[in-house]
Amino acid sequence: MPSQLQQTPPPISLPEQVGVVRLGISRALQNWELGLRPYLKSARHLTRDSRMVERKKRGRAKARKSFQWVKRSMCKITVPLVVAGPLLFVVNSQSA
Repeated sequence: MPSQLQQTPPPISLPEQVGVVRLGISRALQNWELGLRPYLKSARHLTRDSRMVERKKRGRAKARKSFQWVKRSMCKITVPLVVAGPLLFVVNSQSA
């Protein structure tokens, strides 16, 4: 049988993992014993890491990465022809 491939999330560094586990244990202790909250809060164990992924901006490949610079672009810039007013055709009514 072929093995099924599973997509895993990007790895989290060890200090981030320690912070997540510490926050989970601190919240569990706070819910178990309300008297521990001031001590956990003063030791900064109830602080969540507030960093988030920056959003992608339009006109860029990613949030800060630009597209690759091209010296000679393949597209040609064309200038549209603008007519100031209606065109008048004069028809000669005296034809042979």
